[in-house]
Amino acid sequence: MNKRELAISEYRKKYSTNYKVARDILKKLNYKDDHELLALIAQSYLADARFNNDGTNKEPYDRRMLRYAERYVMRAFNLCPTCSNVLWTLGQIRADYRQNIAAIYCYEDIIEQGVRGISKDSCKNKKGIILSQINDSKFQLYRLHIKKDPALSKRYLKMYKNGLKKGISTLYKPLSKYLVPKLLGR
Repeated sequence: MNKRELAISEYRKKYSTNYKVARDILKKLNYKDDHELLALIAQSYLADARFNNDGTNKEPYDRRMLRYAERYVMRAFNLCPTCSNVLWTLGQIRADYRQNIAAIYCYEDIIEQGVRGISKDSCKNKKGIILSQINDSKFQLYRLHIKKDPALSKRYLKMYKNGLKKGISTLYKPLSKYLVPKLLGR
């Protein structure tokens, strides 16, 4: 493993307990022209904006951390606008800012690329992660369309549930613990 891969591995270990420590590991690297590192840094700022280190929700969100997340993910997007990790994080940030059209674009792009397209450009994600991103994008689209287009929203929810029934896991932690059993009737 090279220095970069070791740092990413260490980041992933620290991420669940301390977002700042995890982020600082990556910031020691040459990250400015590396969309994968920029997206991971953005994801850590986004988590820092939303959650306390014990996993509980911050109420209200830390807007300063959300702005940092946006700054880093936009750098990543400018370098690689088709990367599903970048699009996923950007979609979350846009939704948090209530920029629903931009968030919809991100999630639709992930679905449109599909497994084959994402495999070519996804920072070496495993197939299970790619399937989860695609299926979770359907859930996000369900949420984003619910007020303006309920029929489309229901179609996305049905697609999402079908994915869960096929055994596709979710990347969205609150969803996996609370909503997935209800959505599947368990």
